[in-house]
Amino acid sequence: MVAEPDEEEIPEAEVIAYTDGSFSDERQMCSYGIVLLCERVEPKEFKGNVPLLAGEKMTSVGAEAYAIICAVDKAIALKKKAIKIYTDCAGVIDWSLKQRNSLIRSVWFYRSLKKQKKEIKVELIHVYGHNGFAYNERADELAKSVWQGKLKQDSSLFNPAIQPPVAAYIGAFFNKEYNISSYGISLYHNDTNQIFKGTSPLIFPQGSILNMGKAAAVIKTLDVCKEKNVSFITIYTDSEKIVAWSKGEDADNDIASWFLDSLKKRKRALNFSIVKAETVKELTHIKNMAIVAEDYWKNEVKKLAG
Repeated sequence: MVAEPDEEEIPEAEVIAYTDGSFSDERQMCSYGIVLLCERVEPKEFKGNVPLLAGEKMTSVGAEAYAIICAVDKAIALKKKAIKIYTDCAGVIDWSLKQRNSLIRSVWFYRSLKKQKKEIKVELIHVYGHNGFAYNERADELAKSVWQGKLKQDSSLFNPAIQPPVAAYIGAFFNKEYNISSYGISLYHNDTNQIFKGTSPLIFPQGSILNMGKAAAVIKTLDVCKEKNVSFITIYTDSEKIVAWSKGEDADNDIASWFLDSLKKRKRALNFSIVKAETVKELTHIKNMAIVAEDYWKNEVKKLAG
């Protein structure tokens, strides 16, 4: 059984954290709690709401993942070299070992933690909940107190690395006569919406030209997000092929090869998830962007092609 650490024996360059995430089905709200222990310093407590990623479903595991990233960010801000995090959530430890592409928060957590580990040593330790760990119980109380309305949110933990949800919806149009595809992108970032238009930069002998437009839209979106210093984005498409290509599946043509290579280059600087749109709202956004792509072709591209 894991023993609770002695506060007096915490090395100066290290910090210990207890984290917990909570989900209220009644209030449809996720929250987190953190207790941070440093050498010869009173324990520090943090709590707050968990901002959902675009398309994410609320879960306590997702809230726990957010709490861990927050705790590591705090340790980095304190210029510590190592952090030990005690959590009663076995699922989030599993997420730290392998990226689950089907879960948006898992992708965000895995990649965010991987990036943090370049600056600090991180060790996740599983403890059983409600089993005598005083600080684990306190982290649980802090997380629940947020949605219960008993404590005000402490915003002192947040830094620019943890951003609100960013989402993009992509659509494309293909003109058979000229064999060129155009695209439209709707980007939601910091409570604003921007529209981007363009054409696929290359024409390949193999592969769907319509998918080329959608692939180009994805790459354009990532480049825009890099310029805006976005840390994580969810990109919605109506193309199962684009989603498969992003995972390295069915990449059997020139367009897919170009797309995969372009994604790999951008993964060094960006965390992103490419998902198949399912809801009416998501599909409507994409349909509108296909119309934008067609209008762009009629008003701009056709003039140049003619």
